[in-house]
Amino acid sequence: MNEARHANAQVYGSDHLTEYVETTPHLSHPAVTELMLKQMRRALSLCPAAPVRVLDLGAGEGSVTRHWLALRVEVTAVEQSPAMMAELRAKCAEHGDRLRCATMEVEAYLSECREQFDIVSCIAFLHHVPDYAGLLELALQRLRKTGVIVTFADPLRYRSVPRGHRLFQQFAYAAWRLWRPDVLGGIGRRIRRLRGVYLPGSAFDNAEYHVTRGGVDQDALVALLANKGLNVEIVRYWSSQSEFFQRTGSKLGLMSEFGLLAHAGDAG
Repeated sequence: MNEARHANAQVYGSDHLTEYVETTPHLSHPAVTELMLKQMRRALSLCPAAPVRVLDLGAGEGSVTRHWLALRVEVTAVEQSPAMMAELRAKCAEHGDRLRCATMEVEAYLSECREQFDIVSCIAFLHHVPDYAGLLELALQRLRKTGVIVTFADPLRYRSVPRGHRLFQQFAYAAWRLWRPDVLGGIGRRIRRLRGVYLPGSAFDNAEYHVTRGGVDQDALVALLANKGLNVEIVRYWSSQSEFFQRTGSKLGLMSEFGLLAHAGDAG
């Protein structure tokens, strides 16, 4: 657990903020961004009344937080990286009257917090967490009875994805990676992971904890949330760093990532 935390702080520090935004599909591809916003608006529509309070876990550099604030909600953003949090504060400065920030580990915040929220947001976050099911259990304790859990931009469990989709995804990544910095190092890490070899001390391996260890088990999360009495909606979609392969994979109807909405109301 600690290795993953330290790796995230190292890989997503101040030197990598611009690269992070430019190479993250839900922030760089309009179609994927719009799907994310649709999930966010759907979550908001399920909340009974304003003001709506959102707990934004693993808030990162603020791009998603800014989208939440644009929806006129109150946001508490939790992020362990000081560099990321500084960027978040700058990006969201115009909404400062509706923003609170906590620079600390998410698990620690959830364990200490006693407040209740209408929406708990875990966007592009769960795959960084070794025990993502345990984190959702903690998050549910901070959710009002009428509240909503929303997740997005997590990789589907690899074994649940058709083989052709996975092969195309690997090809798309390799083609995109050829034009990125440290191309030989990146390809070498990819080949090593495809052989099932992960290095405990590698910041790159540990930062994308479950991306490099078989994806996130969406079926287990649906079962967990359903067992809590929540209605669960799941969306599966295609995601690629490359704009060309993003368009191509979407047209082919491929799948690689997912998002969840869990709430106590009707599933309509």
